[in-house]
Amino acid sequence: MLRMAVFLVLIASLAGCGIRSRVLGTRAEAERALPFSTSLSRGEDQRDFSVTAYRAAGNELAAVRESLRYGGVSYCIKRYGGPDVDWANDPATGDWDVRSDGRNLTVAGRCTFR
Repeated sequence: MLRMAVFLVLIASLAGCGIRSRVLGTRAEAERALPFSTSLSRGEDQRDFSVTAYRAAGNELAAVRESLRYGGVSYCIKRYGGPDVDWANDPATGDWDVRSDGRNLTVAGRCTFR
């Protein structure tokens, strides 16, 4: 009976300290809904990727940036353990190099953590 009580106290204390989320992991979720749906494509080198925001063309980059950033940063965190991204920049503007196919906007980046 004493062993059972010790076992239950041990399980309860581990559950309270968040061991489950550290062992099983947690899903990264945005605090609020992002305005554009995105998809991520990996490059030949797994650190390289591109993120596409659907039906975002015609919007300013400032309106689309967080949706694109979230896709890239969450990939780098899941894959390499950190949020550091080197985004491809347009030399003329110094801002992200954004490609448009008329409907969608795409940016490229590289995970730089580690």
